[in-house]
Amino acid sequence: MAPADLAVLLLFALAGAEGGALAQGVPLSPGQAPVVLAAPAQVGSGRTFTVGLKADLTGRTGTCAAATVPLVLGGYALSVRFDPQQVLFVSAAGGGTSQFSSAPAFTNPAFANVNGSVLLNAIQGNAAAPTGLVEVAVLTFRAAPGATSALLTAEPASVALTSATQSCAAGGSAGPVSIPAVGQSVSVSIAGTGFFPLTPCRVFDTRFVPNAPALDPGQTRVFHVTGACGIDASAVAISVNLTVAQAAATGELQAFPGNGLLPGTSALSFRAGGTRANNEILLLATDGSGSIAIHNGSSGTVHVILDVNGTFR
Repeated sequence: MAPADLAVLLLFALAGAEGGALAQGVPLSPGQAPVVLAAPAQVGSGRTFTVGLKADLTGRTGTCAAATVPLVLGGYALSVRFDPQQVLFVSAAGGGTSQFSSAPAFTNPAFANVNGSVLLNAIQGNAAAPTGLVEVAVLTFRAAPGATSALLTAEPASVALTSATQSCAAGGSAGPVSIPAVGQSVSVSIAGTGFFPLTPCRVFDTRFVPNAPALDPGQTRVFHVTGACGIDASAVAISVNLTVAQAAATGELQAFPGNGLLPGTSALSFRAGGTRANNEILLLATDGSGSIAIHNGSSGTVHVILDVNGTFR
């Protein structure tokens, strides 16, 4: 897929010339650096996979005093956009280029998965900062059950960073300077997840211990479901019947992964005093805890009952 022209800002410094310091705005040749996403062509639905985030400085140079010197990576601020209906962000770590020693700071996964974008940034403090193709970070995603493909895109970051200053000569320094970059999109094919039916089984019922009491108004409660009713540890989602009983007020329930953020959509609406049920496919937490979260979006207490009839893995 052809790279998309995106005004991503990378922060660079120069090293290795004789004398002088590099001022802001010194021309660079050429003026853009590609940002490359390295991803597998295909992954299994519900499985985790990694994506390498790389800045390509090959042939990128600047001037320090009268000398032409290669660009070395001083720091970066990049974001990767994705569709959270297709993939979920799990974590990020430092890249495979050893000279770039800084692991990234990155968006909280739950927040990233609500917004479909993860921001990563790091500043380099290593005097041996690398030139050429630099893998700055490795991102871990999980393919969602039922997804068929995912598009990942490097995008401009909205934050400004300062870079660690690199040595240009004895007594001098160079940079940092900012240059635009060309971002890239990459598509990942997702193979289907198998559905494994289970004999209908009650996972929990808040009317009885050990899951009592009822959910309080506005309460979010996390339920660990792996291991109950034949839900295997490899399951990434479950097919369920979600029931509300003895609702003290009209409202709605939200159901989401146990390590996720509250979504803007409801799983089940109900009236005061009524009993209401709905079929749902619920994603489990991406941290391996095998949990789901239930939020009571009403002004009264409510009991929640969950019956499972199958898993996706």
